[in-house]
Amino acid sequence: MDKQLLQQWVAENNFGELFKMLLSDKKYADYKSDILQIKGRWAKLERDQRSGLISYEQQNIELANIRKAILDLCENDFETGRQDLKTISKTKLIWIALFLMFLAFALAHLITKYYNSTQESKKEKTENTSNPPETTTYKSYDFKGHSLKMTARYAGEIEIRILSATLAEYNGDQNVFQLKFRVKDLSGFGQNFNDSNVHLVIDGLETAPYKSAIPFVEAKTEVNATADFLVEKSADAGVLVFYFGVTEPISKQEYPLKF
Repeated sequence: MDKQLLQQWVAENNFGELFKMLLSDKKYADYKSDILQIKGRWAKLERDQRSGLISYEQQNIELANIRKAILDLCENDFETGRQDLKTISKTKLIWIALFLMFLAFALAHLITKYYNSTQESKKEKTENTSNPPETTTYKSYDFKGHSLKMTARYAGEIEIRILSATLAEYNGDQNVFQLKFRVKDLSGFGQNFNDSNVHLVIDGLETAPYKSAIPFVEAKTEVNATADFLVEKSADAGVLVFYFGVTEPISKQEYPLKF
């Protein structure tokens, strides 16, 4: 029952409708005995008033006591309702917080999974792009460990030994020329041999390796190196070129190739 309506009925002394409502409302079932007791007091007050057994002053005092009893009873019920609402609200907030925590955890898991999947995809894409697939080798070049010595001013002397050279499929339009060689410092200077020292010339176009692994050569030591060149499948021939030196004249050695 609405609290404002209840207070209105009490103020208007509309106790007949008020008790009828309170006794029929299931919400007040626990207070039925209290309601009946207050109703009995009201009924007695009505009888005494009609019989002239009670003074006007006593009537007002008892009527005030009945009003207070009704309001106190209903106020307790409203307060209980508010406490129940607070409890329900608190419980609901706890469940909402737990649900939001679960959503945050699930979202973090999905983001992590997506990030890892993306990184793995990028890694695979990079590997597929940078590393030629393991496919059939079309041709092996028989250098038989061929070696050459190269000397240059201010650079000293090195020895290059070709370990192997192969031509393999890279993709639908290109092959890959894979060169493995060894670089040895003979002068005691140490050598920064890199992509600029080994090129491939095809139809007049000179290119550096698209991928290489050439460590720095410490003085009087040797290192194994690799250099991979992309070759159009339509190419018939090329020239492998080694350069050595830091100033002119640059030492140069060429190896003609047939693809």
